Amino acid sequence: MMIIIAIEHSILHRRIAIKILLLFGCSHYRLSFLLFFSTMVLSMWCTNSIACGLMMPLVRAILKELEHMGILDVFETAGVIQTYKHKDKTPQRPTDFTIFYFLGIAYSSSIGGMATIIGSETNKIFKNYCEVIFPRSPTIEVPQLMLLTLPGVLIMEMFLYLWLNFYFLGMLR
Repeated sequence: MMIIIAIEHSILHRRIAIKILLLFGCSHYRLSFLLFFSTMVLSMWCTNSIACGLMMPLVRAILKELEHMGILDVFETAGVIQTYKHKDKTPQRPTDFTIFYFLGIAYSSSIGGMATIIGSETNKIFKNYCEVIFPRSPTIEVPQLMLLTLPGVLIMEMFLYLWLNFYFLGMLR
């Protein structure tokens, strides 16, 4: 968690966000693909909460940059009529784009953690439990578990990408 705070303090997430937007453009389909799949891969090799925590400031910085460019709004105001004096006090609700990116990152980190023993605590518990209950059986190794779980994880990530893009962005409409 100290790494996440250090990244935010050094404003590294804003620099990475600008570089991502320069390299991949402002298309939500490309950005969501890049962010969701990189979160999934990152979550395979560190815990789910750390992967999600590392990606959240980056997504927030990308959304702020897209808002500065005038492409989208991060928040929408709840009131219909606003006065200038009460603009700061009106409750703000995240837009569909904000919900889309943050849900995708959260789900991708959970999905990616299923692929390896390192990625999720439940996989570690499963490995230890099987070694205690079945002491004569061969131990569960990382390549064997990845061979078993990686195809399912890739399919789930593909369905997550398609479902979120269809639901929030109107893909194929």
